[in-house]
Amino acid sequence: GWFKDYLYIPLGGSRRSPLRNMLNVFIVFLVSGLWHGANWTFVVWGALHGLYRVLGSLTWDKRNAILSRIGLMPDSRLVRGVRRVATFLLVCLAWVFFRANSISDAFTLLGALFTRHGSFADAFSYMQLDTVSIFLIIFAIATMIIIDRAVDYCEQDGSDILTRDGAFIYYIFAIMFVWLLLLSRGQSSTFIYFQF
Repeated sequence: GWFKDYLYIPLGGSRRSPLRNMLNVFIVFLVSGLWHGANWTFVVWGALHGLYRVLGSLTWDKRNAILSRIGLMPDSRLVRGVRRVATFLLVCLAWVFFRANSISDAFTLLGALFTRHGSFADAFSYMQLDTVSIFLIIFAIATMIIIDRAVDYCEQDGSDILTRDGAFIYYIFAIMFVWLLLLSRGQSSTFIYFQF
């Protein structure tokens, strides 16, 4: 909200030409990267997200036209699933820069990602993922999918079955309770904005 009110709108928002609007969006993402910390890695992280957003907007119509040409509906489950996976992978790629100590470290990590090969067990060991951590990841993905489907159901069906008598709120509280149990395993980590 702050970036929208104090940066995006003063820059002209979407009231300018499409090209200027894309530049405004890119600037907002770039500055949001710098807002996370005074390091070039954060700037690259913000720039990547801005680039994703701009390229996504510029190619949206062409991508949909290609999908229609090969007989796929742009809003089909298959296409939406592929887009979500692609978005996830692009965001994970940007996270390499966000979490790296320097730009050179980030490129070293990216290089290793595509050149070093090992087993899944080696990868899990390197990422310090134990059984509970893997369950946590699976539960996180399942939580997002279930909530997304529930919201879709409410919007498309117009039904209040999920919100009637507070049922949906109880469901959210149940998810939060499980998350608290999973995250309170005695591990401590530095707050992401500690050095901000």
